[in-house]
Amino acid sequence: MKVRVKRSVADSILKQGLNLFFFSLNDGTGWCAESPAFTHLLPAEFIKHNYYNSALCMLRRVDDSDIYELEEFDEYNPEHVGTLLNMHYILVGERKLRFGFRELVWVLNNCDFVPMPVMQCMKEMSPEKRQFFISEFKHYAPMLSLPRQRAVSTLIDFFGEVFEPYLPDELRNAMKIIAPLYEPENDDRNIFTLTNVAIISFSENVGNVAAKGDFGNEFLKISRWLADDSFLLGNFKTLLRILRICLPSLQLKLLLRYFYAVSKHQTDFDLQVIEAFSRNRYNCWGEWYQCITDPTGPLNITLPLFCANFLAYMNQQGQRFLSEGEMLTLAYSLCNPRNPTLFFDNGSLLPVCNGGVRADKNFSGFVAYTFLLQLNDAVIASAEGIKSLAIRFLDLWASKDADGKGWVMRHIPEVRWQIINLFMRSQITFCDLMFAAEDNILDDPEALRLRLLIYFDKFLIRRYSANKRYFYYEQQRVFPHDMETLMAAVLKRSFIVVRPRRNVCFGNDVLGFRLSRGKEIDDKTLARWENQWLLSRIIERLKEVTSCSPQAGNIFFVPYSRKMLLQIKEIFRVPCLGPDFPDSKLCSSVFTCSDDAEDYDICSPMEVDSNASLPHFFRCAKGVCFRSAYHLQDTFHTSEWEHYNLLHCLEIAGRPMLSETPAGLMPKKSISELSQALNQLLNHHQRFICPHCGQLLMAESNARVRCSNPLCKFRKKF
Repeated sequence: MKVRVKRSVADSILKQGLNLFFFSLNDGTGWCAESPAFTHLLPAEFIKHNYYNSALCMLRRVDDSDIYELEEFDEYNPEHVGTLLNMHYILVGERKLRFGFRELVWVLNNCDFVPMPVMQCMKEMSPEKRQFFISEFKHYAPMLSLPRQRAVSTLIDFFGEVFEPYLPDELRNAMKIIAPLYEPENDDRNIFTLTNVAIISFSENVGNVAAKGDFGNEFLKISRWLADDSFLLGNFKTLLRILRICLPSLQLKLLLRYFYAVSKHQTDFDLQVIEAFSRNRYNCWGEWYQCITDPTGPLNITLPLFCANFLAYMNQQGQRFLSEGEMLTLAYSLCNPRNPTLFFDNGSLLPVCNGGVRADKNFSGFVAYTFLLQLNDAVIASAEGIKSLAIRFLDLWASKDADGKGWVMRHIPEVRWQIINLFMRSQITFCDLMFAAEDNILDDPEALRLRLLIYFDKFLIRRYSANKRYFYYEQQRVFPHDMETLMAAVLKRSFIVVRPRRNVCFGNDVLGFRLSRGKEIDDKTLARWENQWLLSRIIERLKEVTSCSPQAGNIFFVPYSRKMLLQIKEIFRVPCLGPDFPDSKLCSSVFTCSDDAEDYDICSPMEVDSNASLPHFFRCAKGVCFRSAYHLQDTFHTSEWEHYNLLHCLEIAGRPMLSETPAGLMPKKSISELSQALNQLLNHHQRFICPHCGQLLMAESNARVRCSNPLCKFRKKF
């Protein structure tokens, strides 16, 4: 299958000689081009050969016509092979471009390597160019499977030079022990896959293989070292030598295992080992692995970031990690200029926020409160005051009639009709149309007082003072707005009645009872213990805030002031007036855990709130958190070395980064700064990517940048 391409698009590409393009499979629905020149999704059936969900396609002109076609790369076609070699020479030989070898390396590993088409193309080259490719094939061939290396050797022999296929004896022998039927001459697995099998697959079945022989083989030693925590590796030279033929995930695993060995005194800490992980003369092998497995995907820079920050902190005597600018420089130097996307495993560097333990928005508060209300006699002490109140309600709920002598009320709620009648000499009939006249307003304060007392007795609870001389109305619930309007006008708040909630608890074991008393504690017992712990502290805090002593039942009668009310609501996190149903129906858990599968940033607590009452908490970019991700992030509480991160490794190296605070473990300021820089790293790296073609922006003079892609129409713009 072939796809037609617009001439305008094809001309702009072909004139540069770069006419091979990667496509990646998009969720199995079609093929998406890496190059922005191709905007359409190719059908899934367009590609016959699928290698790691990647494919290489070629753009060519059909004869001398104006028709251009896109077709899958064919390793048997000399024209296609010649295009591949020419493109490689331009990118690597002339431009010295990082990752310029991507297409050639991918073809060597994934396609059928046929020497004949390559020979035909190389015979037509100049001697200098031919020698360049001979050196290139010798350079890349050692990573290939043995059959493919034999094919490369045949090619090089044709031009009078020698290439000896490479397969370490230790790796060959390890494969023979693991798989006795292994035949390297017929096995098409490259050196990365074989190493992974020898180390990872063997470590998973170390007990079954142990009976077949000893562990004298270096690869199997490393494998057993990973599987057996008590095994002593002894010499790390072999480990460092084969490091770059291990998968990126395995490299990081080996590093963490080394730190575990140091923590168990199985070996001495040596900073040079970390430097070998960071700066290895075989680093290019990692780039080759990226090209053959995921040529269009983001580059994993977890290990370089880990090692670079660790070394920076150790070499700076614990003063600082890499700055964001330094990490951007590192990322810039590692990425592929034609596809500069990067990623790193947040959790392998620092703890990742999982939502934390945060205040439950439905929490009903540590205390419940109500008001004691008294009639405000000053408001209704005179006929003028009563008239003023009545006109206020009439103006609010009714409209003036045409003569301006009364108010007409249409379709008003019954509660409004009842309130209006409290202020009327003669009662207004509740009907569709009601009329209230100004001269019908009550002028007797005592009569209004009696009406109000009778009316409020229907809704409010009457409480008497100790000497029975005074009484108060207790408000225990929120009333409709119209009722609240009347109460606000004729009643005054005398006291705030406050009592501790009887079933409140923190939840999520914020107090650490399970950690200190045993994990077998059930949830009900934990809630009861937390409530007992809280009750005395709530009472003491109420005494401190209100300057009052509790009465029977731990009830506080606090003289009312708006300032005091706001203070109580804020300190004890009370959202509203105490409800009129039991505690059991309320949300009694203070905190909720939002641990889910969402991809969060690295946890970066910035400070501890030392003024919080119950309990202390962290502040971060996402708000308030009562248990940060640094909870138990030390070697004492982390039993499995596979879960180590930068914090554990620094602690093992004698640089502990966590300190105890009232809110829990808090990282040092340098860690918080590092976490914030890491959270911004990828976002800021995007600024170095051309928004039009997706390739890397190159630095020019005067702090300016220019697109590195010669095909980009914006390459001349800064």
